[in-house]
Parts: sequence; structure tokens; C-alpha cells
Amino acid sequence: MRRTWLSPTIEVRRRPAGLALAVPTTESYFEPMKRMSFLLLCAVCQGALLMPVRAQDEAARAAAVADREAAEERYRRLNATVDNLLTAQAEQQRRLDALAEELRKVAAEGASARAATSRAEGNYATRDELNQLVETIRKLDAKREADKKQILEEIANLDKSLRDSLAPAPRPNREPPPSEKPEKKNSSIPADQEGVWYVVEKDNTLTAIIAAHNKEFKKQGRKTSLKLVLDANPKIEPKSLNVGQKIFIPMVAE
Repeated sequence: MRRTWLSPTIEVRRRPAGLALAVPTTESYFEPMKRMSFLLLCAVCQGALLMPVRAQDEAARAAAVADREAAEERYRRLNATVDNLLTAQAEQQRRLDALAEELRKVAAEGASARAATSRAEGNYATRDELNQLVETIRKLDAKREADKKQILEEIANLDKSLRDSLAPAPRPNREPPPSEKPEKKNSSIPADQEGVWYVVEKDNTLTAIIAAHNKEFKKQGRKTSLKLVLDANPKIEPKSLNVGQKIFIPMVAE
């Protein structure tokens, strides 16, 4: 029997002439992305560096606004108190004037009645009665002047308190300079008395100076008072301090 061998058939397909098989490169796509990432990182770093500075500026601005609002609130309250006192003074003055007018009318009516009685009876008012009427009117005027003086003193005290609250607080000296140590010649200052010297500045008041030093002394467990300052400075005038004047501020344990 005769065998027949079949040879395998190989089919060859040719590539079209115009087809491009080159793999596209990724360099043109990732290069802009690298630049954008770098710029974004720089912006984030800059924002992180500026955040503390901005926070400090905001805190300082908020503190300044709070101080200004507190001072304005104190001013409004003091202004309202002064207005109330002025209104009360005007009302009291009106009442006193009305009372004085009423007393004058009563006195006039009494004088007319006494004159009519005297004419009817043939006699006149005695000098003692006239002196008593004059003394009553004089006491009324004196009381009115005393009330007016008291109201004016209260207004002056409120004005002083307003100036003290709006004036800048003096900065106390932490340690006295060697040349300003209390001398033994001053008998009002004991040799072992601890304290500091303060030079009076513009718009300073004695109460404001003592309050500022007390604030610093409390940190050391010490304190001072108006009596101690006046005892240590017998020649000082609390209501008339001079710029450049030296005041010894004694301090004692709390």
C-alpha cells in the first residue's frame, strides 16, 4: 500500500506598508505634571510658614480692639453717670427754687396778715418775728449752697476717675538705680525699708502709680499702699504731681 505525505501549509501575512508600530514615549506627559507638583508643594510650604505670622497679627489686632472697646464702655458709663448727676442737680435746684418761692409767698402772706391785724389792733410785728423769718430764709439758702457744692465735688471726682481710667498706666521701675537709693538723711524712710523710686511722667496720678506698682509687687509677694507712700514722701502733694518728680514707693510683705 502506498503512503502519501502531506506537507503543512504556512500562511504568511504581510504588514501594511503605512502602519506605525513605535511605542509612544511618556516623557511629554509626565514633565508638566512634575512642574505642577513642584509649584503646588512650594505654595503649601509658603502657606504653612505664613500661618503663625497671620495668627499673631490677628491676636494682636483682636487684643487692641478689645482694649479700645473696654475703654469706650468705661467712658460711656462715666458719661452716663455724669449726665444723671447733672439731671439730679437740676431737679434738686428746681425743687429748692420752688420751695424758696413758696416760703417767700408764705412770708409775704404772713406779713400781709400781720400788717392787717396790726392795723386793726393798732400795733405792728415784733423785731423777733422778722429776725426769725430772715433766719429761716438764710438757712434755706445755706442748705441749697451746700447741696450745690456737694454735687460739684461729685462731678469733679467723676471727672478725675474718667481721666485716670483713660490715662496710660505708668510703668513701674523693677529695681531702683544705685544713684536713687533712699538716703539715710531722709528720716521718713527707714534704713531697712525696701522699695523703688519712680519718676513722675505726664498725666500720671498717685493712685494710678500705686496700682501699677502693686501689680508688679504681687508677683514678688509684696504690696504697697497710699498710706505707705504718703508716710515715705511727707512733702508730696497727691493732687498736684510734677513731671520729673521722684517718689519713693515702699513695699512690704503681703
